[in-house]
Amino acid sequence: MSNTFYKNISCHSNNIVFENERALSYTTLLKKSGKKANKKFIVIDKYLDITFSLEMPLELRSERCVHMYPSNPLTFRVMGVDTSVHNTMKKYYESIGESWEQFKTEFFTEYSRTVNPMLFQMEDK
Repeated sequence: MSNTFYKNISCHSNNIVFENERALSYTTLLKKSGKKANKKFIVIDKYLDITFSLEMPLELRSERCVHMYPSNPLTFRVMGVDTSVHNTMKKYYESIGESWEQFKTEFFTEYSRTVNPMLFQMEDK
């Protein structure tokens, strides 16, 4: 099942709420300078009832083409779970027997195409 649509998106100040059938996310623009930005987001995977948060830097390479790269070291938190042995979301999903690729297809692809470019249109707070 691939969701190429969203059912809810709202933007206020430096915050964006994005939701589709698979997940709900809250994204905050932490800092923006030219073609670089840092965001923090909280994602609720509705199918698995997992909530995780992550900070990630972004780089605007061309109009609406945003490159995401994890900070080194990547830090994320899953509510109530020690994620220190799983340093990527892919490893975490695989450790619980779930498909990270499916979650990416059902949520992150459209989230990235929609939310990340919006962050570069916001004023730095």
